[in-house]
Order: sequence, then C-alpha cells, then structure tokens
Amino acid sequence: QPLFVKVCDTRKPLSASRLVDVLSTERRATPPQRQRQPGLAAASAAPVRQSPAQTSRQAAAPPPPSAAVFGYGGACGLLAPGSERSGDVAAQRSCGVTCGGCERRFCAACRLPVGDVSYAADGVERGGVLHGECKAEVVLQRVRDEEQARLQRDAAVKRDRCAEYGIGWKIEAVPRSLVVAAKLGFDLSATGGKMLCVAFEESTKTVSVVPTCDPAASINLEYLSLALQVRRREGREPFFSLDPIDSGLGDSLEDRRAAFQVKRFEPAWLAGTSVGEVMFQADYHLKELSMGECQQPVLGMRSCFELSEAEGFGDEWNAREWFVVRACEVQLSQDQVLIPRVKMGVEAREQVRCAHGLEDAPLTRPDHPLVRYAEAFSKHFDVIAERKSVIFHLRELAKATVLAKFLLETDTRLDESWFCAAAPAQGEGGPSKIPQLWNERYHSDIQVSAGRFGDAADGSIGVRVHGVYGGVQMGLERFPVQEVVVAPSRIS
Repeated sequence: QPLFVKVCDTRKPLSASRLVDVLSTERRATPPQRQRQPGLAAASAAPVRQSPAQTSRQAAAPPPPSAAVFGYGGACGLLAPGSERSGDVAAQRSCGVTCGGCERRFCAACRLPVGDVSYAADGVERGGVLHGECKAEVVLQRVRDEEQARLQRDAAVKRDRCAEYGIGWKIEAVPRSLVVAAKLGFDLSATGGKMLCVAFEESTKTVSVVPTCDPAASINLEYLSLALQVRRREGREPFFSLDPIDSGLGDSLEDRRAAFQVKRFEPAWLAGTSVGEVMFQADYHLKELSMGECQQPVLGMRSCFELSEAEGFGDEWNAREWFVVRACEVQLSQDQVLIPRVKMGVEAREQVRCAHGLEDAPLTRPDHPLVRYAEAFSKHFDVIAERKSVIFHLRELAKATVLAKFLLETDTRLDESWFCAAAPAQGEGGPSKIPQLWNERYHSDIQVSAGRFGDAADGSIGVRVHGVYGGVQMGLERFPVQEVVVAPSRIS
C-alpha cells in the first residue's frame, strides 16, 4: 500500500532529502515496529513520579527538531523540491521524486496518485496523466460544451427564420372588438371600460352588442364576424393545418433542416385574417412546446422527446397533433346574454409513411410519447390558456365559432353588417411555406469499469428522427347547439 507521511514540524521543515532517508528507514522496519503496542498506551497513561532535578533537566532540554508519524493507506506526502511548506498540497502532489525506488505519478485533474491504469491528459503539460474516472469526467464536460455550442447555433438560426417567416405570436395581432362594435352601430361611450358580449332576444330572434364585466360572457366580435362568414359561405368552421412537402429529400438531418411545410387554410381566403393568424401561431407554438423548444407552461409537464427518452421509446416515428373542441354548449343568462362554453383539448395520432406520403396509422398505441403529451396538455388546457396568450385567443376563436353556429342554425335575424364588420385580410398572411421545425438530440454513452475508461460504442452518433405535424380541427359538427341552457345574469 502507498505510504502516508505526516510531518509535525516544531521549528523548521525537514528537507526533501532528509524525508527520503527517514522514509527509507521506516520502510525497512518490520510491521510490528511500526505498530503501537497495546500495553504501551496503558503504561504511558499511568503517572510517573519524578524527582525535582529530573523535571528541571527536562524543562531545560531543547525540543526535538521534528517528529514524523507514519501510516499506510494514503497519498505520498513528500515535499516537492523547492517547496518549504508541508501544507503546499499542490506542490506535494505534483512532485516526481522517487519514493522508495518507485516513480510517483499524480492525476492532472484530482492530484491523487495514479496506479497502473492511466490515460494521457489533453490540454495539460506534457506527460500529464489521468485516472479512468477523471478521463470520463473530462470527456463528458467536453461533450456538454460542444452540445451547448450547437444549441446556441441552432437557436440563432431559428430566431432568424422566425423573423424572416413571421413566426411568433405578437400582441398586435389581437383584434379589437371596439372597432367591430362601432361598425355594428354600438355606442362606444356606453362601454365604460367594460368588455362586450352578445344579447339575444328570443321573441324577435335578434341580437345586439352590450357591455359586460364577466370574462366568460365576453366575445371577440372580429372572430365572431369571420366565423359567421365561414359558416354561411362554407357551412363549416375554420380549419388549418401545417402539412409536410414531399420535396424528394432524404431523412438525414441536413435534409430535415432544409424541408418546408405548407400552410393550408380552409377556406383559403382566411390566410391573412386574424382568424388565420391565431390558428397558425397556436398550432406552431404547440409544436414548439411538444418538441421541447420552449419551457413547459405547467410544472411537471415533459415534452414528447423527454417522455420518449424516459420510457426507452427509441424508434423513429412520425405523428400529428391538433386542437379540437371536446364539448360545447350555448347558455342564455337571465338577462338574455348568450354565453358560449367550450372545452378544448389536443389529440394525437401516429403516422406511417406510404407511397403517397404520410397517413394516419390504423391504431396508435396509448403509451406513444405524443399521445401522452396531448393528454397532459388537454388536462391543463385552461391553465395553459391563462398563461399563453396565443392559446387563450384560440379558445376565444372557438367560443366565437360555437356562437356563430348557434346563431345560423337557430335562424337568428342578422344584419349584413355582422358578416362584413371584420378587418380585411392583410395580403397573403406571410409566406405560404415555412421551414420545418427541428430539434436534434444527441446521446453519448461513457463507461468506466475498474478504473478503465471507454466509449459504449465505436464513437459513431446514432440518429433518430421524429416528425410532428398537425393543425386546428375543431370538429363542431359533432355537437348540436340549437338549444340553450339557462344561466345566471351576466350584465352588471
């Protein structure tokens, strides 16, 4: 075992040559001579009667120059040549003197002695060595630094693309109901800083705009006007999806980065309107959240990639997720205010590649990472809507769409101004094609066994590709809303 040397200096430190001599003498001693005998402690503990002359002679005697205590099981404590302080640990552990005929080597990272197995230390003085465990730490830190640099480069590229293609929800995109209310003949001075809702007169089948203090009863009038247009002209609710473009590229990472997706609005004239903008931005942000590009809005939620890694779901997969309306109704308060109620969620389904592109798989396993993420998002949808503005306004659009369906299916008498009060489309609503969002994850396994360091594989990087697509598909045809439910008063 390596020898541990502790120097107790009372006047001046021992020189390195003197310590070598003392150490050589101690190594030649037999183990019984180095061990303290049990009876010695008991004998020394007993009081010894001394004469006054002996006591005075001991007090006048000078103290010994130094005392060395030896033991086994630690690092060599020899002072490095030129070091005069026994506490200079760095100097001690970098010493290269011969200790008892053997050359001591110390790890360049932890400064502890190195045994028979060692590795060359990169970036230190020539001849430096490392333990296997320390080598693994050095390699791991280098991989982390490279990964952090790659993430920063990717983030810069994504920021530039978002600015170029108009990706990202902005508060300026929120339509104002007061502008539409003025076109409907509503007196803006009567609002008093309140929100706006729709009052319904059952006897005459007419509606009017009134102020309210209840957020549940408020309606974004521009969303309602556009939803009425879509319902009257197309007989359906607005629809949006981001579809992959089959450009003949391969499945490599570079090809995935160069891939594009196309915006698909139904009807097509929704592109450039406030309805088309909120559907596109909400769908894109859902992809960012599910792929781990942004911080999750609820504590404990994990992205589909994190779920995939935790469960060992290592195969490549493609899937789509989309916003849906799971339940809806229209309530009529005692003061004749229409209150649309919606319960929204997210659904997901795995896709398989065929000759015509991607198609929905006949059966999607319930433990699929994207399915699990969709379930968690649906569970916390209302909380997320309060924390994410774009999700909140998508829910407001769903409320307006449900109310538009009710008004037209109940043959409510609507003036033509209700259908043309919304602001006109702003051009084409940005580029019709946008770059496909990507998120690359690299995995590297490092193994250390019995002090030996080695990669788990041959150094190659395994690549798995996951594709996420989808859109906004409310599916209101499943819910009849001709009848209203009585609710408490909503005007104050």
